[in-house]
Amino acid sequence: MRTIIIGVVLWMAGAGLAQGAPCGLACLEASLREAEKNGPPATVAMISNQLGVLLQKQHRLAEAEAAYLRSAQVLDTGSAAAEPELARTLTNLGSVYYQQGQYDRAAAALRRAVTIWEHTGGQSEPDFASALDNLGTTLRCQAKYSEAEPVLRRALAIREQQGRAAEVEKATVLHNLALLHLDMARYDEAEEGARQALAIRERRLGSKDHYVADTRNLLGLIAQARGRNAEAAQQFRVALLAQNGYGLPAAQSMINLGAVSRLLGDVGSAREVLERAVALVGEIEPKQPLMATALNNLGLLEATQGNVRRARQLFERALAIWRDTVGPDHPDYASGLTNLASVEHGRKALQLCSEALRIDEAAFGPAHPRVETDLNNAGMAALSVRDYAAAEHYFRRSLAAHTDRGAPETAEEALVMANLANAYTHENNAAEAAETYRRAIAMLRTTTTTDDPRLGAVLEAWSRVLRASGSYAEAEQAEVTATGIRVHNALLHQ
Repeated sequence: MRTIIIGVVLWMAGAGLAQGAPCGLACLEASLREAEKNGPPATVAMISNQLGVLLQKQHRLAEAEAAYLRSAQVLDTGSAAAEPELARTLTNLGSVYYQQGQYDRAAAALRRAVTIWEHTGGQSEPDFASALDNLGTTLRCQAKYSEAEPVLRRALAIREQQGRAAEVEKATVLHNLALLHLDMARYDEAEEGARQALAIRERRLGSKDHYVADTRNLLGLIAQARGRNAEAAQQFRVALLAQNGYGLPAAQSMINLGAVSRLLGDVGSAREVLERAVALVGEIEPKQPLMATALNNLGLLEATQGNVRRARQLFERALAIWRDTVGPDHPDYASGLTNLASVEHGRKALQLCSEALRIDEAAFGPAHPRVETDLNNAGMAALSVRDYAAAEHYFRRSLAAHTDRGAPETAEEALVMANLANAYTHENNAAEAAETYRRAIAMLRTTTTTDDPRLGAVLEAWSRVLRASGSYAEAEQAEVTATGIRVHNALLHQ
């Protein structure tokens, strides 16, 4: 799960509020009742907005939404004097919709806030930059990357113009822009932006601040995307310590730590931290996308352990939440479909993989790492139902997507190549199969270690093709090398 920063705007205190000690929930509710009886509408709107902020901090999102809507209703009269306050309230309303996973509503409220600021000449206002930042972040969650980037860069330019006074806010935009670049697989830009944000936050807020933890969490995600899983786990642990183990940001760190722990083979730690995340989100807001992410990751762990029935139940629960929040055309929903396909069989698995591919290709375009993976998954599902022509088609497209985005050679690309060779074998195209296996093995030897079990598996498959075509000496050499890799790994795990 990605760490998102989206803010609210608190109006300055004014008439109708007790001065001196901070006004808590009971105080604000009493002030609102009094203002509704005797106060001017502007005071009603102001107190409603501040009530919404407090309720939102307490994760009482439905009540916060109602308070912001009350404020917006009072202010939305067409009066030019009320428009700045209306824009601030809409920004806050958008942040609640965002937290609820209602991204369409969030984007609509935030777009209107931005339009109001532009109409009133408030482009230099700090709150205008907040509206832009929140809008860009929401568009990213909708996978509208080409729209999100210019909005976030506009917010960053405003924060830079505001100088040192807005340095902390600048770090927030840098964080969100780095997150966007991570989603777009622009890893160098993502890491550079995240490290800039971390440096500002540590200098201005201290190493234990929760915003510092958020950016460490993001750096962990970037490290994981680049295959540096041990580094990622350490970043997640540091983030979790700073978050004191409570709140939705802490749950995000737990999910991330659980996911990377599974990849590192630490199943016990992964299960413990993911179950903690599910319990924590369940206490705060059980019907939001973060719960789906936690359930999805727990399902992956169960699948790894062979608990197929339990994994299927968890994946289906996650999909139901995503369907009701982000909708059935969101990349998160596509991830759930892919994972559910991993515990299904036959045509159902192929149908799920094909739908995930459709969603991701619409969101990311044809040359994106996720689309590459979706194409490979669809190819594997097609192989399982003996639709070898379709499998060849999907594997070829996956390799083309990797080439089209100018990505370097990777072990994953080599494995897709081996899958394509397997499809050729089933199509009785021995010459193409042997040559494609040869290329896959050469790539694996430059992208993995000499004792990688994946290399051994591909060598074994290649040897069978060679033997079937009469190349006995070459087949025997491949078999000997594969056997050596298998024995080496078996001894390591005794």
